[in-house]
Amino acid sequence: MIIEDLWRKILKDIHEKGSIHYKDGVEIKEILNISGWIDNPLKEIAPNYSLIDKNQYIDFLRKGVFNIEGYNVKNDALANYVVSLDDKEKIYIDYDIDTSDFVYTYPERLQAIPVAPKFDNFMVDQENQLSHMIERLKEDKGSNRAVATLYNVGLDPYFVKDIPCLNWLQALIRDDKLFLSVMFRSNDIYNAFPSNMHFISYIGMSIVEKLKEKYPSLVFDGIYYQCSSAHYYTSEINDDIIKKIKEGNK
Repeated sequence: MIIEDLWRKILKDIHEKGSIHYKDGVEIKEILNISGWIDNPLKEIAPNYSLIDKNQYIDFLRKGVFNIEGYNVKNDALANYVVSLDDKEKIYIDYDIDTSDFVYTYPERLQAIPVAPKFDNFMVDQENQLSHMIERLKEDKGSNRAVATLYNVGLDPYFVKDIPCLNWLQALIRDDKLFLSVMFRSNDIYNAFPSNMHFISYIGMSIVEKLKEKYPSLVFDGIYYQCSSAHYYTSEINDDIIKKIKEGNK
């Protein structure tokens, strides 16, 4: 299933089957513990998608090839979010112990996650989890150990109010196809799901790029998506919006 189709399906399911819940005093409608498969987005536009690299993917995003009618993040805004994986300002963040809430980004949590062995003088080391994942797969193509955890047990319970929505990511290779398994504790489907999935697709393409020298026939196949709380904010959704979303642009 492509990103757009799963986005529409989940929103439809929330609208028809979801329950009202209050999060931080704000009303949401949600369904719990969902899962789905998302193909590599390039399959939709190119039969031999394995010949298209991640830079061409970003070019397609900027040109609007993957724009979704009814979704507000498009073109450059969508491409810039996705390519933030490579943005050093998003990866390397200066932490300040005096701030009430630390700032985090997904690129930082994946590539420079802070490790604090001592709280008294707040020593911070940074680990690149993506590099560790790639090295594990280089050592063993069939490994089940190429994982990254975005929730930081050493810092988040103490300093971070809004902990990462994406909590866990795993890369697996089967039959020369790499796919990512991801777990969201919480996902704002209406506002964030397509951007999140394009970002994660780019991660998959980036991992494959690093592994190509050892595994020349390897391709990124897609994403196995799991979410504990898939929801939308009821103040942003009405029946007319849902009707348009169901109809799509095809």
